[in-house]
Amino acid sequence: MDLPVNFTDRIKKELGGEYDSFIISYDEKPLSGIRLNRLKISPDKWEKLSGVSLNKIPWIDNGYYYDANEWNASKSPFYYAGLFYIQEPSAQTPANVLPVEPGMRVLDLRAVRAQSSPRSCREKAYLCQMIFLRPEPRPL
Repeated sequence: MDLPVNFTDRIKKELGGEYDSFIISYDEKPLSGIRLNRLKISPDKWEKLSGVSLNKIPWIDNGYYYDANEWNASKSPFYYAGLFYIQEPSAQTPANVLPVEPGMRVLDLRAVRAQSSPRSCREKAYLCQMIFLRPEPRPL
């Protein structure tokens, strides 16, 4: 991949010895993931019902890796039924590991109303006050 020189120079300084691994990662196959909607299905029930061979994301109790060349998650009837969300695996981490407790105020500077932070509050049956600082997209 051809990256701008000013970008690669800056990243070399920032990453030091990890720079080569970073550059190699551009040639690797990206990981795709889904996150189950625990309000609609449990991981155990999903694994019995889905018929799709997926690999569990080790640190996400309701997250799975999938191969986008073998399964088109966005065409699954389970997706349209709201049983899962298509979400990049690393983006699933905060909502799963942050200790959100009842009555807390949650500030997510990049939150989208239907995405992980509000979902974390809903799935854990907590009443959370969400503060959204990202403006809603507007049609042009």
